[in-house]
Amino acid sequence: MALLASLALSAYAASKLLAGAHLINTLAWFGLALIGHDLVLLPLYSALNVIASRAVNTRAASTINYLRAPAAISGLLLLVYFPSILGLNHANYRADTGLNGGVYLGRWLLITAGLFTLAGIAGALQLRRHAARRGQAAE
Repeated sequence: MALLASLALSAYAASKLLAGAHLINTLAWFGLALIGHDLVLLPLYSALNVIASRAVNTRAASTINYLRAPAAISGLLLLVYFPSILGLNHANYRADTGLNGGVYLGRWLLITAGLFTLAGIAGALQLRRHAARRGQAAE
């Protein structure tokens, strides 16, 4: 039932979107999203994953996730909000909302720094627990 309801909602949204004057923009967005992800981003983040996995020794392979998670969240935020982060829509943002749109870059950098800091602390705690267990096993 949930699948049918989501398909019906998606069909309704698509009909409203494609019925308006945004057909060309929508098709261009989907085309660029497919090309951008499949031809650019997928090989890029796959290569970065291979590089990071080889840099981490095999005993601490689970610690690579403490890099993957914040990088993925930060990358997703950049992907969703890149026009605002890069300042490409300040004039439109101010005209539409009356607010200053120049705060996105600093906030994204703070969020990214916070994510990597929390991941670093969690990774350090995991390594500390792992070393403590090794010390107890050696005794």
